[in-house]
Amino acid sequence: MKQNYSIGIGFKLLNCLLFSTITLVIVHCASFMPVAQVLFARVSLGAVLCLIYLAAIKQKIPLSMPMKDFGFYFARAAISFIAMQMWVFAIKYIGINEATALSYTGPFWVFLAARYLIGEMFNWKSLAAICINMVGVLIILHPSLEDLSFVGVGASIGSILLWVLYETICKKQTSTQHYMLQTFYVCAIATIIIAPFAFSQWQAIDYQTWGILLLLAALGVLNVTSIFIAYSFAPMMIISPFSYARLVFTAILTSWLYQTMPHTEVFIGSAIILAANCGFTHYSKKS
Repeated sequence: MKQNYSIGIGFKLLNCLLFSTITLVIVHCASFMPVAQVLFARVSLGAVLCLIYLAAIKQKIPLSMPMKDFGFYFARAAISFIAMQMWVFAIKYIGINEATALSYTGPFWVFLAARYLIGEMFNWKSLAAICINMVGVLIILHPSLEDLSFVGVGASIGSILLWVLYETICKKQTSTQHYMLQTFYVCAIATIIIAPFAFSQWQAIDYQTWGILLLLAALGVLNVTSIFIAYSFAPMMIISPFSYARLVFTAILTSWLYQTMPHTEVFIGSAIILAANCGFTHYSKKS
């Protein structure tokens, strides 16, 4: 696929917005039902939505695939389940804004994965943007540093390392099959993996909750698809600095949802993150 950085960056920003929204919906649902059940409903309903879309565009669904491809899909499904469990656990321990801020060592690890696992060319502008973004993250996180739980910090960092591995595998698969077909395989395999955990603690679900879970599934499909398309149009090193936009989206969404005013450091840190990413986009287009 022809490289187009603007499209790649646009879909990465969409991915950040979707991930922040999905996190809030999962945390809401997890307050009255098991996390495994929420994640099972998300991927199983997501697989159905993918099937409907694939049938509408008359995309053939191969019933067999090379073992290497199956291994990649299985890894993505398993990593997604474990990482999301750790992510929700971290949010419950230290709060969503703090967990999101801590996760932002992630782009640096993505940068290293792009160089040494994918073989992309070293990009000093990308590394500089990551470093400037980290300054914004530290400013946002600073007021909460003394109150952070060691367990919550470990879960947050562990989840982001798993997501880095997930995105690295995703980048390797961008040129193999149709994006929605890949999303279907990930959702279908994740359904099988999560099923034993979900049914062992299953609770009755009313119609309103099913509606929320269906919305969550649709958002999940869009989220997986958006990151796949982003990496199809741009290298990981170009995309990685824009992961910091998720912190800005999370701060905005939590402020709107809980009717709270972010502290001053959030505005300062967010301004630095936005400025760094806008500057990086400008110089990437020029080069």
